Amino acid sequence: MSCGTGYELTENNQCKDIDECKIETHNCGFDFICQNTQGSFRCRPKMQCGSGFLQDALGNCIGRKQFHFTVGFRS
Repeated sequence: MSCGTGYELTENNQCKDIDECKIETHNCGFDFICQNTQGSFRCRPKMQCGSGFLQDALGNCIGRKQFHFTVGFRS
């Protein structure tokens, strides 16, 4: 019997999730927190962006561009 990626075979022949965060085999950067998931892990930014900002894949906060359209009519 074999297990899928992110799992290990126990002595009882059952597949158990590997906690990559606990055993520190993840690749999360310094500004990220490792969060274990079933069969994998996620890297969550330590810093959360404030209102009006979006967070990119590197954890940077980027201001949202807001566009205002004004339509003028002539009579």
